[in-house]
Amino acid sequence: ACMARDAGFKVTIASSDKDLMQLVEPDGSIRLLDTIPRPGQPPLRWIGPDEVFTKFGVTPDKVIDVQALCGDSVDNVPGAPGIGVKTAATLLEEFGTVEELLERAEELWAGPPPTDRGRVAVPIWRDPWMVVGPRTYTTDLLSRLGWSNAFAGDDADPADRYPHVDLTEVDRSDLDLVLLPDEPYEFTAEDGPEAFTQVPTRLVSGRLLTWYGPAMVEAHEALRAE
Repeated sequence: ACMARDAGFKVTIASSDKDLMQLVEPDGSIRLLDTIPRPGQPPLRWIGPDEVFTKFGVTPDKVIDVQALCGDSVDNVPGAPGIGVKTAATLLEEFGTVEELLERAEELWAGPPPTDRGRVAVPIWRDPWMVVGPRTYTTDLLSRLGWSNAFAGDDADPADRYPHVDLTEVDRSDLDLVLLPDEPYEFTAEDGPEAFTQVPTRLVSGRLLTWYGPAMVEAHEALRAE
């Protein structure tokens, strides 16, 4: 299609494959004709830049980046966990491409961590209570933000990455903060904070604490403010 366009032809691709939307050209030199009847749509439907934007939230040249972030089970593209089309489009609008997004994440996390912000605990389950322990991505991420994981110290069992604890071990005055994520256990304003009387709590997105990749940009901005 691109070779024919470069040779001066106007190209029509008859296909319903969404992957081909990345080839659509604003000047009409490459158009996509969806030939599969869909409810409420005409039997044949032209796909131009407007239709691509409606589906992906980006221009055709960014479709491949959206799919890289969102993933595509049909093509065995895993994508970044927790990122859908809307979030992917927002990230690409801000940073341009996946490569630029990852470069920004590297820049943000490359510097030295801030001064000591205190001791923190991160429960991941209740009844029974479980917390993030040593040798985890979350613990490393928190340390780079200046926090010390109270359950990942020298006395922690390195083999027990998510230890079971009693609530009294987490709700204690020598901790500075308890972060309550929304996964794997979904802590909410009504389910979690009420259990703690000795230490402040904050509800946070679990994605920011546990997912490596594009989420690191948002994690740096959101968690530094905690």
